Amino acid sequence: MSANSRLLPTVTVGLLVILAAVTGMVYTGFNTNTTPGTTSEIKKITVTGIGEVKTVPDRTRIFLAIVTQGKTAEEASSLNADIFQKFSAALSQAGVTRDRLETQSYNINPIYDYPEKGRPVLIGYEARHRLLVTVVPKNIDDLGKESGKVIDIIVAQGVNQIEYIEFTVASETRSKLKDDALKAALTSAQSKAELMAQSLGVKITGVQSVFEAGFIEPPSPVVRGSVAEVKAATEVVPGTVTVSTSVTVVYALG
Repeated sequence: MSANSRLLPTVTVGLLVILAAVTGMVYTGFNTNTTPGTTSEIKKITVTGIGEVKTVPDRTRIFLAIVTQGKTAEEASSLNADIFQKFSAALSQAGVTRDRLETQSYNINPIYDYPEKGRPVLIGYEARHRLLVTVVPKNIDDLGKESGKVIDIIVAQGVNQIEYIEFTVASETRSKLKDDALKAALTSAQSKAELMAQSLGVKITGVQSVFEAGFIEPPSPVVRGSVAEVKAATEVVPGTVTVSTSVTVVYALG
């Protein structure tokens, strides 16, 4: 046997190791599943495909809270309601329809003073009305500007907490993004399997199984902070909405 022929197995194994490391593919060769009652063995390739799609957001979700305090629960609630009515009316005048404003939660809690000695003393009540405003501009290019106008209204009408602002898309758009991401992941897996099979000199004869790992939606660019911190930002800058997924596919080889 020549020196070149002795080196060939080593080179082949090295190539397979590199392919597996780079592409995330596993070739199980002949030492795999055996069909019951037969001596034939199944060759297979296991690959992972990743799909990711991006789009520009078409709406802004602004989470905020009206927080008021009073000596009695009624006083705290009344002050809260006054701010809400002014805020709601200002939104309507700005073209934000009532269906774009919704209550997330409403709570009234006692406020206690805790002296160094003695029992806690009730000193008042706090009303907290958590709200969500969804901004959907007629022109998607105006999303940042229209969102800024709503922020200005929030500040002007006495709403004292902006919890966070996120950019997102409509539910039907998100569903399409998930479909596109899944298709991209499957295409990626198919390409990897074909590359591996070609390098091994074998053919793909079918699919044994497919596992989808679920969708990952990284948080869209978010603005957080108090009203005082956001007050100067009368126009926010939307980023992109990203949806990704991965699939693991087991291909049978002939």
